[in-house]
Amino acid sequence: MPKGAAGKLSIPLGAFDLESVVGQGGMAKVWRGRHRTTGRVVAVKVLSERYAHDAKHRAALRREIEVVSRLHHPRIVHLFDHGEVPPETARESEGRIVTGSPYIVMAFVGGGTLQRVIETPLPWLPLRTFLLELLGALAHAHARGIIHRDLKPVNILLCGRDLSEGWKLTDFGLAHATEHDERLDQGITTEYAAGTPYYMAPEQWEGQVRDYGPWTDLYAIGCIAYELICGHPPFLGGMRQVMRSHLSRIPLPPPPRTPLPASLQKWVMRLLAKAPGHRFPWAADAAWALAQIPVTPAGGGGEPIAGGDPEGAGKMAETLVVGGTLTTTLPPHASLPDFPEAALLPLSTPP
Repeated sequence: MPKGAAGKLSIPLGAFDLESVVGQGGMAKVWRGRHRTTGRVVAVKVLSERYAHDAKHRAALRREIEVVSRLHHPRIVHLFDHGEVPPETARESEGRIVTGSPYIVMAFVGGGTLQRVIETPLPWLPLRTFLLELLGALAHAHARGIIHRDLKPVNILLCGRDLSEGWKLTDFGLAHATEHDERLDQGITTEYAAGTPYYMAPEQWEGQVRDYGPWTDLYAIGCIAYELICGHPPFLGGMRQVMRSHLSRIPLPPPPRTPLPASLQKWVMRLLAKAPGHRFPWAADAAWALAQIPVTPAGGGGEPIAGGDPEGAGKMAETLVVGGTLTTTLPPHASLPDFPEAALLPLSTPP
């Protein structure tokens, strides 16, 4: 294995040297790389050896390249370069990277993911700011005909210790075009429901591609907001329980862990409406409604505050919905059921 300065791993790929694997997703590895001339640190996403020659996975990564190249927003990860792995890189990697695998070079964002932030209750003002910025990034993508389809905390990367230091939206591997586009339709199949179970809208579970739209991403935003408010997604349980719940069960309003405006719950619950037509139609509409909620709800004619109970956000926080039924809350550091990061789920899965 080739070594660079101080004995560090160094695999040449175009103008970059790959230094270490920093992430492993469902179909690809993410390497930390460095531009050989400028020293800029980058993230390089390359198909895993298992999928390097699989036509569907190759098409999916090429689709992500096409999508990200259309987007230029400060809260969306920036594309620097892309291509296919040359033989010399594969040879230098000693089998860890396969010749011909498509790759994408993006900005490196090394502060972890939003999942880390969820463990600590987020005060109203930073929560409001984050949600408005996220809706702004989505509005940018939606205006260019792109539906993300896999919004979740681990696809929101932190630039530093917390949200105040910035963040970037990433992983457009399951992106959907709102209008027919041959370049974006490559590798797409209608035989599966694609997404991550905790954050999938009902129309995704049903594979109703004709019903996909900005409102599909807004449902996922509702799930993320719900989790930021109370520490867990709207529905928990096994795969079938979660599917049934997203399709037919109304979650309890999110019990807040810190003082929040009461109307925030109504805003979240509208995002989580089962019927697409009952949600906000556009990210800009959701952002406008959120912006109407007072920045400082306490005192002086502000609206009532929900949550902030010193003993753990009150009795509501002691229960949560698991497969549509009430159960005791998870221990503070309990992990969610081990679903894949993103899944292709057969539409024939029984209810």
